[in-house]
Order: sequence, then C-alpha cells, then structure tokens
Amino acid sequence: MQSKQNIGRSDKWVEATKPWFCDVHCHPTDPAADPDREGLLRRAWEADVRVVVATAYDLSSCVEVLELATKSRFVAAALGYHPWFIPGSPDELATLLSHPKVVALGEIGLDSKVERPVSDQLVVLEWQLGMALDLDLPVVLHCRGAGGELLAALKRHRGIRGVLHGFPYEAPAAAPFLALGLHFSLSGLLTLEGDNRVKRLAAALPPDRLLLESDAPALPVAGVPKHGTEPAHLPAIFRALCGLRPEAPEVLAELLLENSARALGPRLGPIVQEAAGQP
Repeated sequence: MQSKQNIGRSDKWVEATKPWFCDVHCHPTDPAADPDREGLLRRAWEADVRVVVATAYDLSSCVEVLELATKSRFVAAALGYHPWFIPGSPDELATLLSHPKVVALGEIGLDSKVERPVSDQLVVLEWQLGMALDLDLPVVLHCRGAGGELLAALKRHRGIRGVLHGFPYEAPAAAPFLALGLHFSLSGLLTLEGDNRVKRLAAALPPDRLLLESDAPALPVAGVPKHGTEPAHLPAIFRALCGLRPEAPEVLAELLLENSARALGPRLGPIVQEAAGQP
C-alpha cells in the first residue's frame, strides 16, 4: 500500500504506510497455542498482523475467546459450536453473541470424517444458521466430506453470508458457494509442497472473495514446528498467495483488508478502521 493513498472507494480505512493484515480465523485460546497470549498478540502486531479474529468451537472456548477479545482492542471474536464438539444450548450462545466484540457466528459446519453422525451435526448447524440470520451475523464455516449437505443447508437459509475456512476441495467445487456470496479464507497450506488443490483454488478464486487465515495453532506453515503456527505467520502465507495471483502485492494486501471487513462486517469494520490509524 502507498502511504495515505486510498483505492478510489469510500473505504479510507485501508490507508496505511505499508501492507498489514487481518487474520480472519485462528484459535489463540486452544490448549495447544502459546499460553502467553499477550506475547502471541504482540508477535502478531510486530509482524504487521494488526487484527485477529479469535474463533471458538464449544461453550467453554466461547467464554475464553470473548474474554480475550474484551481485553484486546484489535482482537474480535467468532463464537459458535463446531461439529467436532458437543454443543451448548442455543440460549447460552445467543447471550454471548450479543457482545459488540463478536463479529461472526463460528466455527460451525459439517464433518463426515468424525464419529458423530452428520445428521446430528446438521441439527445443530441448522439452528445456528437460523440464529445468524436472526442476529444479522456472518458465519465462519467448516466443511469436510459433507459439501453437498452444507450447500443444501445454506440454500435453506437464504441470505447467509460469511466465510468458508480451510476449504479442502478443488476450485470447481467452490463455484456454488461463491454463487451464494461466500468468501474463502486461505491458510498456511499454501506454503507447503505436495497437494496443490489449495493452490489451484487460491489462483482461481475471484479477488473480491479472498481472505487470509492462520488457523493457528492447527494448520501448518512451512518451516514452523507442529502446532507452532501463530497469527504472526500470516505474512508468510501472504507471500505464498502473491506467487499464485496476478495482482501486485500492494493491491492484493488492500483487497484482503477490504474483503475482511466486508465478509465479517459490520462489526469488524470499525476494528479494522481503528487498526489502520495506528502507527
């Protein structure tokens, strides 16, 4: 980005002296993450990752994530019940979602690779999608081996917006989700040798649907020890993405910020705007 030069839209919050980033999906309260959360967030800021969306997966992590977001100016919260875990009650979740630092309902979704039947997962997903519409919140979606079931559920809840994180399929499989207006967040898998599905997906996605995530501490980044991924590694993911896209790096960085605030708006936008004004 160029100093104090906006991109010709009203989104003047993307002005900055150099590229900086929003990690739209990570788990800093996960037991495998560094327990020194202040240090983790400081390292992120020093790496120009100014905004972090901390994501929950069960009731206890919802409470922890919201506590972290409340204490940290540039941490936002996504709260929801992940298909791997026994869900809490709708009433408990609805109460937590009312907090102004909550920008999305997530991580929610479907996973056919775990023991819990997809039919049981679907019941929880459906009422969470309904809650997202009622509260006008975007969702953060997990999908593995159940793309058809997820797509059908989303079509039953027209108007859902948000993010498909860690999408594990080829680019053509993204088309029906793009048609629903969803964004895709790309992780450290872009930095790895081997399976190139995610690289082909990153190269094919429309520029206005791209987001970056660390999914820390779970997903790997090349050269980082297992479970050592942090939001601070997002610039390495960005560099890998730059190698797959036609946009100039400064243009791509601006697009990613724009997309983050749009995909997880309207509550994330003011946090991004405030972060842009920091030295």
